[in-house]
Amino acid sequence: MGCAGEESRAHSAAGPPSAAAALRTARAYVAAYNARDGQRACRLLDPAIALAAVRSADEGAADCARFLTREIGSYRPGDEEYGEWRAARIVRARPVEVRGGRAVVRLRLRHRLVGGVEGIGEEPWRYTEADALHLVARDGRWLLSKPGRILYTALGVATISQPAAVLDAPGDAGSLRRAAPLPRRRFACKGRSLRVPDPTGDVLSAGEEDLGSRPDEQRVAAPALDARAVTVRQARSGTVCVTIDFARAVRPDTLVKFYWRNTGIRRYQQTGRRTVRVDGRGRAHDLDYVEGRDRDRDRGDSRSGAAGRSLSMQIPFRDGLGPLPRRRFVFAVTVESLQREELWLAHPLEGQDSLPADAAGDAGGTIGFPPR
Repeated sequence: MGCAGEESRAHSAAGPPSAAAALRTARAYVAAYNARDGQRACRLLDPAIALAAVRSADEGAADCARFLTREIGSYRPGDEEYGEWRAARIVRARPVEVRGGRAVVRLRLRHRLVGGVEGIGEEPWRYTEADALHLVARDGRWLLSKPGRILYTALGVATISQPAAVLDAPGDAGSLRRAAPLPRRRFACKGRSLRVPDPTGDVLSAGEEDLGSRPDEQRVAAPALDARAVTVRQARSGTVCVTIDFARAVRPDTLVKFYWRNTGIRRYQQTGRRTVRVDGRGRAHDLDYVEGRDRDRDRGDSRSGAAGRSLSMQIPFRDGLGPLPRRRFVFAVTVESLQREELWLAHPLEGQDSLPADAAGDAGGTIGFPPR
């Protein structure tokens, strides 16, 4: 593995291959899954990430080609609810985006499955989902630098268990060393405020299975994950503004979550969260979740922005996406590294911070707003 993501190795002196070639590679990759041809699918993956890609779905995988050939479309423990994957059809391909030695092919795939809660007996059922196949130029041809969502769907990995950054652009050794080039905040934070400090140097080294808990793990020096304080403001309109101050400017592959829950209202005990996910190239993706409704805005600077070492997010009370106006709510903040999803990276940073210290999403420690 090592530094396989370096831009300097991404393409030859003759320049990257064409956008048409990228689309052909993407189509061949989908076709390999439909043919249950694990060898062909793995040959289309960058060798630096091939084994890591299948291990991200099953840690016991020992060989990419043999694993995919055996497991594509097979039932897996607990997927009785999900069903058995049979095939995928490309229903739409957006224009290929090529930047230097990198490309991305954005697809809409129509999957066909059998069984599960959506199926009746052996009757097939279908659903459509977005996918993004990121590619890198190697020796004059395109190879996938991430396996795409199709790998997890074809292996029966439910959407909720797939990597958070499954559709995001991968980073490289250069981008991960620099502060994320986040857009500046373009909205004003108004209204009654509460500032809550957080201890310095309390980032814990915790694996993915421990996220959301507070085990007695070793502390790590990760100032870009170290939240020093959070300031919450709510305007009379109900719009909430959250500003998190860090020990160092946010870097790529960072996930920041603000959890909130209305309190003391019998008919409106709504819970939600705002997520800002900074991908490997430093682009921000905003995601709202309210009682079972996920909506990935992916509009960059419209709902989040940075200023120095601070990251701000705005949550308007529109369509019920935020806490009730002028009502008490409780909140918590978590920050974690997503470097584990950089499949080329041999030693990813595993770190998380939270405020308050015992926060575990909407079920853990919480802080009340407005202060009493």
